[in-house]
Amino acid sequence: MIAKAIPMKTAVKSHFAKLVAYITDDQDTPFRLGAVNITNCYGDEVEDAVFEVLNTQLKNQRAVSDKTYHLIVSFRAGEEPSAETLQAIENEICAGLGFKDHQRVSAVHCDTENLHVHIAINKVHPSKHTIHKPFQDYKTLAKLCAKLEQQYGLEVDKHSTQRNHTAGRARDMEAHAGIESLMSWIQQNALAQIKQANSWEALHIVLYENGLSIKLRGNGLAISTIDGALGVKASSVDRDCSKKQLEQRFGSFQPANEQALKAIKVKQRYKRSTLINNSAKIGESVRINDPAKTISAELFSVYQAQMADKTANRNDAIDKARAQHKDQIQQAKDKAAHKRRWIKALIQPGINKKFLLGLISKSLQVDIKQKNADYKYKRQRLYRQHTRQSWLDWLQQQAKQGNNNALQLLRQRHVNNDQRGNYIVKSKYNIEEKANPTQYDPSLPKARVTKQGTVFYLHDKAVIKDDGNRFHLASNANQEVLTTALIHAKQRHGYQLSVEGNELFQENVVRASVKAGLNISFDQDHLERRRVQLSAEMHLFGDGALRNVTQQQSRGMRR
Repeated sequence: MIAKAIPMKTAVKSHFAKLVAYITDDQDTPFRLGAVNITNCYGDEVEDAVFEVLNTQLKNQRAVSDKTYHLIVSFRAGEEPSAETLQAIENEICAGLGFKDHQRVSAVHCDTENLHVHIAINKVHPSKHTIHKPFQDYKTLAKLCAKLEQQYGLEVDKHSTQRNHTAGRARDMEAHAGIESLMSWIQQNALAQIKQANSWEALHIVLYENGLSIKLRGNGLAISTIDGALGVKASSVDRDCSKKQLEQRFGSFQPANEQALKAIKVKQRYKRSTLINNSAKIGESVRINDPAKTISAELFSVYQAQMADKTANRNDAIDKARAQHKDQIQQAKDKAAHKRRWIKALIQPGINKKFLLGLISKSLQVDIKQKNADYKYKRQRLYRQHTRQSWLDWLQQQAKQGNNNALQLLRQRHVNNDQRGNYIVKSKYNIEEKANPTQYDPSLPKARVTKQGTVFYLHDKAVIKDDGNRFHLASNANQEVLTTALIHAKQRHGYQLSVEGNELFQENVVRASVKAGLNISFDQDHLERRRVQLSAEMHLFGDGALRNVTQQQSRGMRR
């Protein structure tokens, strides 16, 4: 379990109503939104709670900082705590941060591999009207998560309390866009050479050979590309690259001799490239096979070409809109000047003439203001219409449209080794498995494709999650959905399968396979014996004996 506070760059962006609107929006996806809870508010509806929170925030007029706290609690893939457990975890985390009595709205999201909860908290106390900002909340959250994992039997995550803002942003960028960051590139390609340098001159030469430079920035050092387009804090690359450490080794900082460096050949440069696999930490090398690298390079070329076309089309449209706006402003000015000439020619000097000229000036100002507003709206619309996509967003779109290479790239960059949850997977003993099982694509409509390559199939108002190896389902899925998943699992992995999950899920999967008459078997002995037993019962009593069991019935069977 990981809990993370999402900071806002400006207080205006952290509008409570907008945040709640986002976290409670199903985005036309029936499985995205789970339970929505309202805490410490008088109203039971989301709209009433938002209105109440906004009124509370208005009572604190002195605070100029962010009045809304956005918290995300995420669980490991396959973990699906009950609604009561989620509510208890939310209560304990908010109390630990000092928000026990504060108003909040939370929403569970189920549209990714990891079940997660968004919590919008009012930082203004409902009765004291003072604002509360947790001190070093990342440390508090790390301790709370470690405690709650033990308390509720959740998968243990690594909770680091050493906060490195630059490294965190680099990881977030790589996870969001799928593009290698400058910091990661330096760590993988140049850090070893940097550490071997024995003087400032040698360090400048090593950096220049790798298309980099180091300069003073504030109280420290910054490593940037030679053209200065991108840069990173030197101490974020490695602690040995901090100003203090380097000056202890080489003495006071000495800038590079630009003329001498021009004679040195640049051997390599940082270039925006895709990450085939982001499961390794920043700084660790990742081995990839050549076919995947070739496919990635080909698709990335197509992506860059399409994004370049989008940029060119956007710039052309904006240039036309700018020229049109300029013409409209000039026409308005010419029209006002024409009116002024007529007034000056026909009306004698006096109060009336002055009044009419003033009306023309005011009318012109109103006209220009309206045209400027129209132009601003048009520019925003053009930017939205021609928005560039990140690499991973583009791959998601391509995968949803049926591009199998894009889907495989998404899956190869994130190997999911989590073993929790309810799923159907290939048997460990299946010697008849197809040569390339992950190439099989079920003929079901794709409701969503995640950045990890998990496809959400919507079938009979239920979700089947396919990560390329396993078919994940809810423990209470009906027999039709289970049968569909079993059919596609057989097509991908062969007749022998393995079923992992809780007892209720395993029982219902076996029942669905027997009722549908599927020619499959299970590698778990107890499930195979159960399948044979249910087959005999169906021959004796008919299909009525094979209905899905409920949680209560499952407990009774165990007794």
